[in-house]
Amino acid sequence: MERRLRAWWFWMTPKVLSEGVAKDIAAMERAGMGGALMMTHEPSQGALRSGEKLQPAPYNSATYLELRRQAFNDFATRGMQADRGLDDAVVASAADARGPYGPRYTALTHGGHGNFFQDHTGQWWACVFNQPSQAGSPYCSLPECWPALAPMCWEGDRILPAATGV
Repeated sequence: MERRLRAWWFWMTPKVLSEGVAKDIAAMERAGMGGALMMTHEPSQGALRSGEKLQPAPYNSATYLELRRQAFNDFATRGMQADRGLDDAVVASAADARGPYGPRYTALTHGGHGNFFQDHTGQWWACVFNQPSQAGSPYCSLPECWPALAPMCWEGDRILPAATGV
């Protein structure tokens, strides 16, 4: 398997245009990149400059979803890879910080930006910056991104969500 550097590609919605998507992917290809991790950033109204409009591709609109589909197709056509960027907590373990590391696995779906820690009772937790706008996020029902705690447990050499909660 060929390994090439991939970009963290943040879509600053609602400022996503078809022409910009195509130009970005072409520039990544020219730079020799292997693809991108596609992430979405939704600025709040206060983050927009005076007079800016929330167009043309608000998050999860039909236009936005079509642009993402086009982007994935463009990456595939060019032999590049793209990941959805659902902010999953992905882990690889090693006995030594210098490796070798085992295979990567998703420890916590929708649990990106997380840190794992053990409390004074011995319970393991993931402190996550939850993105409830991603379909299926189980950690928070709020309409915006907020910190959350998720109970975790060890299954063999993998840390995973606790099946029964705490």
